[in-house]
This record gives sequence, C-alpha cells and structure tokens, in this order.
Amino acid sequence: EDEIKIIAKKKITLNGGGSYITLDANAIESATAGDYRTQAGQYVRLEQASNPEEFPSLAVIKKEPSGKFTFS
Repeated sequence: EDEIKIIAKKKITLNGGGSYITLDANAIESATAGDYRTQAGQYVRLEQASNPEEFPSLAVIKKEPSGKFTFS
C-alpha cells in the first residue's frame, strides 16, 4: 500500500527544525517558533473519536545469541 503507519503504545513525537507534533492517548500538541499554516478545501470539526491500532507483537528470542561471528 502507499501508506506509512507509525504505531507506539504511549507516545509519538515528530521533530523538525525546532517544530514538533506530539501524539498520545490524551492530546495532540504541535508547536513552532515560525508560521503555523493549514490549508484545506473544507475544515470541519467533528465529535471526539479514536482509532486504536493493535500494537504489533515483537518476535520472542528463544535462545540467547552466542556473541560469536563467522567471517569468510
């Protein structure tokens, strides 16, 4: 798909040039020292909503690595 998903259990912060956007379960916060611009064909405010994503499970390590590497 032409999509990028970033999923975190608690919080995501995206920083760029000193500006940031933070997302967590209770708030979306954005800040910048410069201009803050939005553009839209239509801007609509709706009731509160959420779309909780399933946090992907990570692979379980069954055996500790030996710490040895083979080079050829």
